[in-house]
Amino acid sequence: MDLVADTESALDWALVLEALSTHARTATGRAAALALGGLGSVDAVRVAMDETDEVILAEGDADSVPVGGVLDIADITGRALRQGMLDKSELRAVGRTLEALHELSDWLVDRDVDVPILADLGARLVLDAGPRDVLSRAFDPLGELSATAWPELGYLRQRISDLHVSVRRTLDDILGSDEMKDALQDRYVTQRGDRYVIPVKLGWKRKDMGIVHAMSASGQTAFIEPTQVIALNNELRLAEGELEQVERRILTQLSHRVGGLARDRLGHRALLAR
Repeated sequence: MDLVADTESALDWALVLEALSTHARTATGRAAALALGGLGSVDAVRVAMDETDEVILAEGDADSVPVGGVLDIADITGRALRQGMLDKSELRAVGRTLEALHELSDWLVDRDVDVPILADLGARLVLDAGPRDVLSRAFDPLGELSATAWPELGYLRQRISDLHVSVRRTLDDILGSDEMKDALQDRYVTQRGDRYVIPVKLGWKRKDMGIVHAMSASGQTAFIEPTQVIALNNELRLAEGELEQVERRILTQLSHRVGGLARDRLGHRALLAR
């Protein structure tokens, strides 16, 4: 006879936990709620009831305990430790979670007189401020790596923007020229692959006009990169490649800082679930 199993069955314990989990505000909390078992002693029950009383008191003092912004980033930090580079969205998620974790810790510690058990948990949630500070400055409001933090990004982005303008202006001049009036299938600038091109009637293609990058489905139009913009297009591709290289270097550095949190997060994950 399994007394524990029989008791849980009589209490519809699985249904109770399922109902409880719907009130959790994080995935970590939901998982912890579904995994709850018996506490094992009267003293443990008393502690749990004291904790519950403190949560009720804290919730009455404000809108809610600020746990909603805290995500479970254990998988992300572990991947940073193993693979070496996270993408921008993953790093931003870590940054938001570290800020939310800091806010939660401060919120609980500030209420140590009224909710000492919760305040003790909050005090143990403190992480190294370095990664949080770095990530808070790492991204601009659009979610891109900050040119304020890394001025070289600002220089390269402006250079790329200027080159785009130069290429399009040159091509617009070509499209508007009398020389090309009868050669054009239509007056617009487009891209094929990573090169700016214009649509030229197949019969007007000359050897010195430029490079053919594609043909239309009908076969009547050649998409040509005019000779006048080949050097500009090359410069644009090089600048974009340099920007990508710089961003990868910065993302790798940030990911290395985040990877250092992986071991700490294991303990904090349990605290957050509680």
